[in-house]
Amino acid sequence: MKRPRGTGSIFHRGNVLWIRYYRYGRGFSESTHSDSMAKARAMLKARQAEIETGTFNPQQGKVRVSDLMESTLKRYEIDALKSIDDAKTRWKLHLTPEFEHLPASNVTSDMLDSYVQKRLKQKAEPSTINRELALLKRGFSLGMESTPPKVRFMPHFPHLKECNIRTGFVTEEQAEKIGAECSKVGLWAVALFTTLFEFGFRVSEALNLRVRQVNLVNRSIDLNPGETKSGRGRTAIMTSRVYELLKACVMGKGPDDYVFTRGDGKPIVDFRGTWAKVISAADLPDLLVHDLRRSAVKRMIRRGVPQTTAMKISGHRTESVFRRYAIVAEEDLRDAAARLEEKPGIDTVQIQLPTTDQARHVN
Repeated sequence: MKRPRGTGSIFHRGNVLWIRYYRYGRGFSESTHSDSMAKARAMLKARQAEIETGTFNPQQGKVRVSDLMESTLKRYEIDALKSIDDAKTRWKLHLTPEFEHLPASNVTSDMLDSYVQKRLKQKAEPSTINRELALLKRGFSLGMESTPPKVRFMPHFPHLKECNIRTGFVTEEQAEKIGAECSKVGLWAVALFTTLFEFGFRVSEALNLRVRQVNLVNRSIDLNPGETKSGRGRTAIMTSRVYELLKACVMGKGPDDYVFTRGDGKPIVDFRGTWAKVISAADLPDLLVHDLRRSAVKRMIRRGVPQTTAMKISGHRTESVFRRYAIVAEEDLRDAAARLEEKPGIDTVQIQLPTTDQARHVN
């Protein structure tokens, strides 16, 4: 059935339906990216409503998701965000195949829900999917900043519940095994492992350490502002073991040289490959490098280090996140019970338990 003049039209291009509509005598064609006639009619009706209310944006259908993401990644570079490489990887590997060629105005909530279902079937963690959607949402948000209010488009971005919080940590016995295997790799490996295990630094913070940040006179390690995740600098006083190891690492190096380097002087860029070999040799295949950060927090708290001091050393800004790291294991509970038994308690007090008749009378 032919549509009335001026109400636009719906037509096929291959197996995909397109819509055509007019504004001030100028025609616009737009793909529905679907073969659904119901969707095509709804999309055409929406465009006609925008034209009638004066909210139609001729450029809206031309702004593609790839344009938004290109602007977003440029903003990341301008702001010198450390997550730029991660953002580029997420966009290229997972988001590009699904959204790159789509007009931004065509991205719907249903489409985003379908993306989530697809990633879940691919065994992606909820946290991973949330980060991908957050990047995409950032692109839309930046796009809206340069778009008139009446023609802005923002679909609903779902957020999955994250239940993949790890509770693993490295015990003292396990640390000895890992340390022994690191010693076989080299000085840098055992020094890096010990530093992470003692202070709970993030791996990137440790790998970026320069010789000038290791003060052998004051026995301190200074993390510079702007080089930590929080952006704030902090200082840690070295333990005797860390002092001896770092002293050996910086020997003969210049102030701007990296602390952790291989035998040829090249800085350690990635610790993950070595870590995988070390924990495999130590027969502890399930441990993550990040478990060392959790372990450091736990050890400091068990040794009576005040929480505020421990947070300054590890670099945690909020108590809520810090408490997630201060895990209480069964051995901690047994240790607490043993400490309670060290001094006389209520077991030394003669307690007269009520008889059955007395208990019935009380009730």
